Amino acid sequence: MRFYGLASVLLLAVAGCEGITYEGTGVAYQSPPTAGARSSGPGPFAVVSPQSHSLTVEPIQDVLVSKGYVVLPGHTAPRLFASGSARQIAAVLCADRGERTKLLGTSRVVECAVTDINTDQTIYTGQGEHIDWIVELDFRGAVRAALANLPAAGAIGRLATASDIAVATAPPSAVPQQAAAPRSTPTASRSPARPVPAGSGTGVVVSTRGYVLTSSSVVQVCGILRGRLQNRDVTLRELATDVDDGLSVLELPAGTYIAASLARQVPARNDLVVVLGFPAGGSPGASLNVMDGQVVAAPSPARRMRISVGSPMAVRGAPALNDNGVVVAVMGEEQGGEARPAVDVETIRRFLDSYGVPYEQAARGEPPSAVAGATYTVRVTCAS
Repeated sequence: MRFYGLASVLLLAVAGCEGITYEGTGVAYQSPPTAGARSSGPGPFAVVSPQSHSLTVEPIQDVLVSKGYVVLPGHTAPRLFASGSARQIAAVLCADRGERTKLLGTSRVVECAVTDINTDQTIYTGQGEHIDWIVELDFRGAVRAALANLPAAGAIGRLATASDIAVATAPPSAVPQQAAAPRSTPTASRSPARPVPAGSGTGVVVSTRGYVLTSSSVVQVCGILRGRLQNRDVTLRELATDVDDGLSVLELPAGTYIAASLARQVPARNDLVVVLGFPAGGSPGASLNVMDGQVVAAPSPARRMRISVGSPMAVRGAPALNDNGVVVAVMGEEQGGEARPAVDVETIRRFLDSYGVPYEQAARGEPPSAVAGATYTVRVTCAS
């Protein structure tokens, strides 16, 4: 930001901390997006377009929250633009239109457009021009001016939770007909389900907030999920499933939990691992099994990771840990043989990030053992 002389600085000081807005115009072409007849939870939603100027992202989110939108994280935008959504979602794009010379110096001009992702219709356009002490404040003031006339979408806005993201990105078949509570979100499945044996397997707690990661093959046939953690029965709720990645994330009842940490790197071929899993079809009180394993095929664009486990026991959903005790993979659907499919930690992180699910990540964890693993492994079954 440039200013011309002491008089300019004094005038801005008199104007206050908010700087000076020279122009703020905006026109709404239709009503803002709403949840419509299929309203089923939080909404309406909005997301910042990845094409927006980087200095406009935060002020856009601030304005949207103030106008009652549930603001989805930026990492969901590419998928929303590519595949649409079951819910109407507003995409906000604010572009830098350069500077203009004013009496007090140079102002910043920002132009914003709001589009309904599903219909590809422009529902609002606006332009703002603002001068302030530094460039970041120039952009903030210009964005506020450009979006000043955007109609409010609700009384109270917020940044989206993991449950909000699952609802907003769910396909039409997954959106329920009645409102969902924040911790009872419907399944968000991006691929059609395929028949699998009755659900039974292992999950691993990956967040102290009670999020459990498992194989999608464990839960696809279950209407109600039951879990057992540290010798007590718990109810599990399915938050999201992606059968392409072979993963599901579940929720424990609200509380604070001990969680495993995710590794920062994908294991290499021949790396040794320890797999912690409950026997499929065993009694509810069955003990956690500790099995030695080895990576026999590293993940690549053409194939999934495979891990050889020295046990005939079914291990789907079981976490595989390295010698530092951090999760490097989750065992997938059983296919027979010693080399079993597994989902690598890079795919796991991408899956959790796409739904805004928090997780623990560390360079070192607890040594892999049944004693340590029992604090964060969950036996998962279908409720009878």
